[in-house]
Amino acid sequence: MGNDIYYLKFDANNFTKQYSSEYLVNYLFHESFHYYMQTSWSGGERFYGELTSEDLNLLDQQLNLFDKAREEINKKAPNREVLIEISRQILDIANKREEINPNYVIKEHMMETVEGTATFMGILASQSVGYDYGPMCFDNVKDVPFSDVVPFYRNKKLSEGFLRDRLPYETGA
Repeated sequence: MGNDIYYLKFDANNFTKQYSSEYLVNYLFHESFHYYMQTSWSGGERFYGELTSEDLNLLDQQLNLFDKAREEINKKAPNREVLIEISRQILDIANKREEINPNYVIKEHMMETVEGTATFMGILASQSVGYDYGPMCFDNVKDVPFSDVVPFYRNKKLSEGFLRDRLPYETGA
């Protein structure tokens, strides 16, 4: 027939989760952004690769800076100059990571761009209806520190799949 069909499966369980019960608006805007705005964007698909110890150390530093940025943004009067400096530090680390592990980090950056912008649109939609949702929110907890990721990964509480498949949504937003 030539028409695309889009459907989703949402059941009563989705409405009872502590931090997910109002997630539908977020989900719809996220996926709509992909469909209507990103159809010509390339990249962003799932990827594989290995992280070296040096890369993990740099990622840990980068994620700690994300926490600093979030802390500054959440202040009553965020300091623009502080945020610019944190951003510079994040970019410096991202460039170092790309130098030592280009195959992984370039794909990670593409996924951050594609999924992160869609996640950001979902966050804006959530805010418009009073749903408190942001980066590092999960079904059972919200506002998880970015700095928890690498220690949890090193202690086998997170898989490498989380680093590849979920973290770019959060760091890209």
